Amino acid sequence: MNNLWETICYDLNGTCKQLHEALEEHEAEHLEDHMPFLDFLDGEIFRCACCGWWSGVSEMSDIEEETVCVDCAESWD
Repeated sequence: MNNLWETICYDLNGTCKQLHEALEEHEAEHLEDHMPFLDFLDGEIFRCACCGWWSGVSEMSDIEEETVCVDCAESWD
């Protein structure tokens, strides 16, 4: 596992940042299409399709084929 990958994951978690913003902050734009990095990220955190918040995978809920956080899932109409 790569220390940079962990740092980017940590910096995204609990924010509404776009992935490209975090990558730019760490001068790691080359990771945007790097599948091993993206697979690592998917195993650790996700971006809610409703609120845009990055959360740990333990807070993930799938509703109508959308990946949302448990908070958004509770209020899904």
